[in-house]
Amino acid sequence: MSIAVVTTVSRNYLHLANVLMNSVAAHHPESQRYVLVIDEGPGDSESMANAEVLRPEDLIPDQLERTVQQAMYKPIEYATAFKPKLLMRALESADRVIFLDPDMQVFQPLNAAIDALDMSAGVLLTPHRVTAPAYDDREIFEWVLHAYGAYNTGFVGVTTAAKPFLDWWDSRLRRDCLIDPDRLIWVDQRIIDLAPGFFDVDLFKDLGYNVGWWNLSERPSEGKTIPGTPDRSPWCSCISRAYDPPTNSANIHN
Repeated sequence: MSIAVVTTVSRNYLHLANVLMNSVAAHHPESQRYVLVIDEGPGDSESMANAEVLRPEDLIPDQLERTVQQAMYKPIEYATAFKPKLLMRALESADRVIFLDPDMQVFQPLNAAIDALDMSAGVLLTPHRVTAPAYDDREIFEWVLHAYGAYNTGFVGVTTAAKPFLDWWDSRLRRDCLIDPDRLIWVDQRIIDLAPGFFDVDLFKDLGYNVGWWNLSERPSEGKTIPGTPDRSPWCSCISRAYDPPTNSANIHN
């Protein structure tokens, strides 16, 4: 069974994507690795030694469609809109594909995620949090879930059984992958909130994955456990924003 790890990025995040893919290659040298770079520049392929670089035209051959999306989307929106297409592309040559945000780093093999994918119905999502925050923390942490969705799409795992889900997700991101805090819209994450009702989706609650500031208080780093949840300390994948929490809710993003 083959595994691929993919991410999407604009050129100003290439150095972070390089760290991600180097860490994936260190723990999974057998994996296929793809980085979709949305804006072209000199030396992009050479700077990504441990991943194959793809371009928008590799996933959207229609130039008019690319032009429309480039015109209507900010860079982060445009990069996010490619997630389902990139996952589908990787599934052409791999049995299991994991999307990781470009500002992540992998610290140990992704075996728990791969095992969960093998036992899943084809789609693996990670909640932002897996335990309820303390009452005094509810305003910031539960507000995050209301505003930015229950699931963090910085990690999404799929198998070949995920095609109906990927087709649906892709169709919604062609025009609706927007950032609009006033309407509580954050790229694809509020869209993904609907997925468990529409498709067979498995939730991956391993405490070592998708570690960020919004769940740092519940993620053990020294062998601590939380009752009712799997303990995979030390962390497996961590988002670099984990150590830069916002000072007020107006600046929250994830």
